Parts: sequence; structure tokens; C-alpha cells
Amino acid sequence: MAGDLVVDLRGRRIETLDDFWDAVAVPCGLPPWFGRNLDAWADTLQAGGISELIDDHDALIIHVDRRGWFSRDNRELHLLKTTFTGHRSRLVIHDPTGAKVVHGPTGGEVVHGSIGGEITEGPADIEVVQGAARGEVVQGPVDGEVVDGPVGGEVMHGPVGSEDIPGPEDVEVILDKYTGRPHRKQMMRRLGQDEHGTWLVAPAGTVVHSVAAGRDFVTPHLTVRLVPVGQWWNAIFFARPSPWDVYCDVVTPPAWPDPGTVVMTDLDLDVQRARDGRVVLLDEDEFQANAEMYAYPADLVTRARATAEHLTAALTARAEPFGTAYQHWLRVADDVVGRPA
Repeated sequence: MAGDLVVDLRGRRIETLDDFWDAVAVPCGLPPWFGRNLDAWADTLQAGGISELIDDHDALIIHVDRRGWFSRDNRELHLLKTTFTGHRSRLVIHDPTGAKVVHGPTGGEVVHGSIGGEITEGPADIEVVQGAARGEVVQGPVDGEVVDGPVGGEVMHGPVGSEDIPGPEDVEVILDKYTGRPHRKQMMRRLGQDEHGTWLVAPAGTVVHSVAAGRDFVTPHLTVRLVPVGQWWNAIFFARPSPWDVYCDVVTPPAWPDPGTVVMTDLDLDVQRARDGRVVLLDEDEFQANAEMYAYPADLVTRARATAEHLTAALTARAEPFGTAYQHWLRVADDVVGRPA
């Protein structure tokens, strides 16, 4: 290995994701056939085999200014940040005040999502986790140590590195489609976190806004949703007397643009388990049609199909969290929100 590959884009005007691809193409050694999309970029950083230049170095470190596209709150930027999750890649955003915002494990520097929060700007020449220098409580192991004890302010719970997102009790769950058009959204209440991810609840009678169906509908039963970290699925678990036990959407890894919002792209395929244990793969025809109509990238098609196969096997075998873990959270949900009279 040839040490770190440092790409310094400070001073370069970047207003769009396409501008970013233009900026990194040559210094990162991206081939002409590079897909110029976030899935292709994630594969470049994490799987390798796309850029010989990146693969030949110990780590890729990209420096940018917090201005233009990197100064705005947008979903594409959040998703780009999440690709810098391996020990071999870091994105450093430099604030005009002199603060550095580091995305990706840094071996001791503050990391995006490492204590569950967005890293935000702060005093010059220091790295700051959102509010950490402003008096929040961090609870959970930090490289084997435990940081615990109020310094005043909001509480963050959970192990470092879990992307345990703190925030308001209410969370808006948004699903869009690959084309960017809205699919459906609803409000849910935060229950808690465990090793499987973040658990949310929607009481019976919750309104779901379905763009795909062209109407709103009301949920007849209490449901609990699991939002895992970095997985290509999320799961909805149904309270009795629903005839269904669990419904899994194949989606892009969930993104949290803010603590009260989680966003995913629905990839058509769904896997459902009935109370009697029957497991059904749904919407294969829709997936095939959309993959052809909208030219899904080959790697996305492969990931989606592999995820559906994994879910089918896991639901059939009742592997966790589809065994007993979700039953605990259904009981918690029942205690928190109750059942309709």
C-alpha cells in the first residue's frame, strides 16, 4: 500500500452531486465506465475493484469546503456521507470558522454518526459532535470506555457506532421510489434502540399517506417498525389480531437527514410472513418492470434480489430479529400507546 490518497477539493465550486463526480474523477482514478451514482461510489470505497488508484492506497481522504452543495441539507449529501463508513475512507468538511467535520472512522477523531448524531460546526480548530461541546449526555461505550454523566442537555443513548439517532419522540418515515417520486409516508413514535436498530410504533388508527395508491388510509392494527443500520430492508411487525406477522420492504439503507426523519427508497420487492408461518415474496413482476423501465443499475438489482432472498430465509427460519426480539418491542409498544378500547 502507498499510504493515504488525499484529494483536496477546497476552493473548488461544487453545487451538485454531478459536480462532485467531476471533481473526484481524475484524482480518484475513476474509470470512464464509473456509474456516477452513490451505489457505484459505495462499491468503489468499500468493495474495491473499480479504482486501482484508491485500491493501491491505505485510505482515501477527501477534503471539501462547507459551501455550495456541501452547505445545504439535502438527502443526496446525507447518503454520500454514509458511504464513508469504512476504515479506508473519510470525508472532511471544512467550516469557514476553521472547524473540521469528519465522516468515516478516523481512529480517534470525531466521526459522523459515531455517537448517533450529525457532526456539526463548532469553535475553530476543534472537531465537535452535535451539541457535545454544548452540553449533551453521551451514554454507551466509546472504544471500550463508557462516557456517562450529564453535562447538561439532550441525552443520547446507545453504543457508539450504532447510528442510534437521538431526537424527538415523533419520527416521520418517508419512502420514495427510485425515480425520486414520493411513495408513502407516516408519523411514528420512537420506542427505543437495541442491537438490531431503531424501533418505532404506530398506534391503530395512524394515517398513512400513500401516493402510490392515490389516497390516505388508516392502519387497523398497532404496528412496530424496525429501522436497521446500513441494511437494505426495514420491517413492520403487526399486533394481533392482524393475520400478518411481519412485512419487510426491500429498500436502500435508511438515511436520517435529521433526528425526526428517516428516508428510504423503496425497491419494489417485499417479503411477508403470515401468522401460520407462511412466507411469501411479493411484487417480483413490479420489480422486474421498474428495473427495465428506469434502468436500475446492475449492482442495485443484485443487492435487492440478494436482500429478498436473505429475508425469505430469515423469516422462514425465524432468525433474529424475526424470532423473539420483535415480540418484546410489541409488548413495549402496547404499554406505551395501549390498544383502542
